Amino acid sequence: MTAEIAVLNKLAVALAADSAVTLKSPFKTKIFNTVNKLFSLSKYHPVGIMVHGNSEFMGVPWEVIIKTYREKLGSTDFPSLKGYLDDFVNSLEANRVLNLDYEEKQFVLFTVKSYFRFVRRSIDDQVTRAIKSQSKITDEGVTKAASEVLDGELSRMRGPIQLSSLPANHAEAMLTAHGADIDKLIGESFEKLPISTAAADQLRELAVCLFTRDSFPLAQYSGVVVAGFGTADTYPSLESIRIHGRTAGKLKSKMDDPTAIRPEMEAAIVPFAQRDEVDAFMTGINPKYSEAMNSFLHELLAAYPESIAKTLSGLSEPEKATFIEKWKKVSEESLAGFKKEMEAFVAKVFADPVISAVAALPKDELASMAETLVSLTSFKRKVTLEEEQTVGGPIDVAVISKGDGFVWIKRKHYFSPELNPHFMIQYFKRGSAEAGHGSQE
Repeated sequence: MTAEIAVLNKLAVALAADSAVTLKSPFKTKIFNTVNKLFSLSKYHPVGIMVHGNSEFMGVPWEVIIKTYREKLGSTDFPSLKGYLDDFVNSLEANRVLNLDYEEKQFVLFTVKSYFRFVRRSIDDQVTRAIKSQSKITDEGVTKAASEVLDGELSRMRGPIQLSSLPANHAEAMLTAHGADIDKLIGESFEKLPISTAAADQLRELAVCLFTRDSFPLAQYSGVVVAGFGTADTYPSLESIRIHGRTAGKLKSKMDDPTAIRPEMEAAIVPFAQRDEVDAFMTGINPKYSEAMNSFLHELLAAYPESIAKTLSGLSEPEKATFIEKWKKVSEESLAGFKKEMEAFVAKVFADPVISAVAALPKDELASMAETLVSLTSFKRKVTLEEEQTVGGPIDVAVISKGDGFVWIKRKHYFSPELNPHFMIQYFKRGSAEAGHGSQE
């Protein structure tokens, strides 16, 4: 996991990211505090990019993809910031950054195989429970257990809608491209089970759902954040997208709501990944506490009418039922009103004063604020003695403004620039191909 933040006002956008990445194996978890998550997206224009979540795209590090794309982008610009993100995403789909056909195949195999292992364990557990209750089980019983598990998984996987970013026939296209591999995995994963033809069809549908439905499990997708200015933009903006991977030449991805500074919204603070401490700073209350309080109030108010009805001995049972139904609606309306009033209070007392202050901050203070908010999350993880401190390491900070472009405030290197003058000379030589433009790592 990670902690990243963007702080925007009319002058600039400040980006800050920690350096921790978690690598997991079946036997051990290892955390490294030296990973780069913040980059300039263009050597010539004021645009930056951050990544969080999965540090790789289908097995390829995002740093490799971003820097390769940046070289291919060259001096190309776009009127709006969204144009940069759209071009970046289209490049991933069309193999214009790197040829990832082999990686796509491996990505599908790994994802489906991991999911089939989960399904197989669920079926085995169901069979074990049946054996314990019946002392033995027949092939028909195993088939029934498998059918129950698959029906439950289909119900769960069909819940999220198909992503609107994918073409309507993408399921068919994916089976055309990867159906043979999926069938092979079905045989390998369920070879000793009496899987029916219908069950095999269900497994194929489940495999397709992994890549087409609006579901992004936390450990499986990458968040990509692009911030800065298009050539026609007066004020900075921010665009973000969740990306899982690519199948049949199409990305499983979903755009998040954009953030744009404009006359009626002069500042914004946008956290990503582990955001609980930033939310607490902005609202004056930890999100987990707020959720627990709302849940408790909902249960309390839902049960209260029944408790009162039990004391009304003069009412018949139908009258009590009517009484309970009426006052449950009143309770729900009261809770909704309470939440609305509390949201207004939080905005007025906590969030709005901070946003008003951010609107007036100079560029250096924007950078300081972004770094401090990431440090706050890192410090909280450290002092709470979590087994895995998933936020930490040096914090990279950059400020992007219309006039100055992408400027590093803090930047870690795995080498000493003083000992490698040839690198800096070559880098800036490459970056100065067009007069009048600087370059950034």
